[in-house]
Amino acid sequence: MVDGGPRLAMLDAIRERHDVSIHGVGLSLAGAEDVDASHLARLKRLVDRARPMLVSEHLAWSRIGATHLPDLLPIPRTSEALHRVARNIERAQEALGRRISIENPAHYLPLPGHEWDEPEFLGELAKRTGCGLLIDVNNLFVSANNLGDSARRYIEALPVSAITEIHVAGHRPDARHGESLLIDLATFQRNFAEALLSGAASEFDRFPGFAVYRNSSVLSAIESLERAYPTVRKLLGEAVFRDVARDYFHFRPPKSAVLAEYGAGFENLLEPLAARYRDVADMARIDRMRLESHLSCDPQEDMGLHWRALSLADWMTTSAILHPATRFHWFASPAPSLWLALQGEIMPDSPMSDNEAEGVLVTRATGETAIIRIDRALYRLLQGVAEGKRIGPTAIALAMERPGSDLGAAFRRLLESGAILHLKKEENSE
Repeated sequence: MVDGGPRLAMLDAIRERHDVSIHGVGLSLAGAEDVDASHLARLKRLVDRARPMLVSEHLAWSRIGATHLPDLLPIPRTSEALHRVARNIERAQEALGRRISIENPAHYLPLPGHEWDEPEFLGELAKRTGCGLLIDVNNLFVSANNLGDSARRYIEALPVSAITEIHVAGHRPDARHGESLLIDLATFQRNFAEALLSGAASEFDRFPGFAVYRNSSVLSAIESLERAYPTVRKLLGEAVFRDVARDYFHFRPPKSAVLAEYGAGFENLLEPLAARYRDVADMARIDRMRLESHLSCDPQEDMGLHWRALSLADWMTTSAILHPATRFHWFASPAPSLWLALQGEIMPDSPMSDNEAEGVLVTRATGETAIIRIDRALYRLLQGVAEGKRIGPTAIALAMERPGSDLGAAFRRLLESGAILHLKKEENSE
């Protein structure tokens, strides 16, 4: 679901050798609102690229307004819900241009207000929309156990002809509860989401299984932040990081079902910790830059000039286009050096100037994301390039501004870093 980078490259390589099945968790088909058009468009791009043999989603919801709860949440199976889910499935199938399959969820608490038995509900969805069914045997068994139902009865009631895929996984007893373990649709989902996000006592707490949904949503967000900010986690330690991440989740829950992108602005929540953990917010900024570079779109085919083909005079009318994955920033502290030290990398011998202020350049020219410590001269060159300025005049102005700087070395590092995608000559430039 990301725009580009190594993840899609790996998917392409796998797809060349094997058939794949795309299994979604973020369409929120059982939501009281229409399917998120932007998320559906991203899914279509992925489906078109991967050409999967099967596409599936869950009979669950996760979106309420602009908030995406990172879990598969339950609904009362009412006729209203049936109409809404069927409509969303039809929209998804129309947008994707293909049939999708719907998976039965795992249930952890008995909801009031059901008008349909789940096998019948799934069968009616298949009948109305032409969708297939993905039967998760583990979910079926867990739900039957938690709700006091019969797994055999459930299986016998399924419309076998609609089943396109079967999942088999495992489960374990809850550590505290052992083996034992309202309302129109929009109101139910709003109350359920508020209970999950607030952490305060709610009407759902009378069901031990509600803690599963609450903990799962928080844990999914925390684990996503741990993947996005590994250096910060290393600096703070797991316990402190998870406390901060939990606060961030309640303060700013996900706005997208693509959790790989979650965490914008996380560094602002870290500012109060700066007295104890040096430059922790800047560590987070660099982690975020690396993540954005990793997920950024792949460039179109390079149709620009090669620098070796340019004469000295040509540079006066030549500008550059940065690689889409390029990120750079100037810090008032030696944050890049500290960040690199936390990766266990060997630091350069030459000290940085400007009272320990340093810059960082993040690139992904070869598929792997690279973090490069830069000086002020290279940072200023990058600024000029990013603003679309011609390289020759920019270098001359920088030489006058910073006499004694080795601009030749800075520009050579810029070219070698892969930060520039290509050069373009402005023939009619004054």
